Amino acid sequence: MNQPTTLSVITMPIPGTRYAPKKFKGDYTRVRDFVLHYERICHANNVTADDEKCSSILQYCSTYVREIIEGMKHFITPSWNSLKDEILQYFDAAKAEAKFKEHHLKQLVDASHKKKMGSLDDFKSYMRKYVRVGGWL
Repeated sequence: MNQPTTLSVITMPIPGTRYAPKKFKGDYTRVRDFVLHYERICHANNVTADDEKCSSILQYCSTYVREIIEGMKHFITPSWNSLKDEILQYFDAAKAEAKFKEHHLKQLVDASHKKKMGSLDDFKSYMRKYVRVGGWL
């Protein structure tokens, strides 16, 4: 008779396997997605204790990143939400969100000003480019 599987930190995906997050090496463009993926697998495996969440994240990180996290205040005194905020701060998550700046929009407008918009398709193409850049400002 099979016993039901109890989900816990032990059932978390093994690093490098299909459902495990890709090893985090400190790239600011990946930190937010990495943390969100990690939180999803914690939830899926019923990992709710702060100490387990804080210690288990290390297995999905490079040695360099692991050493940084181990030195963080909220890793030493486990508090997952605070550690998550520290990770996002130290690895510059905000930098990834500031994808475009005002000068990018000015470049787009200046380049488009020199071109003819002879059709609705041309206008829609311009609008997609405009929203792509301007939507981040």
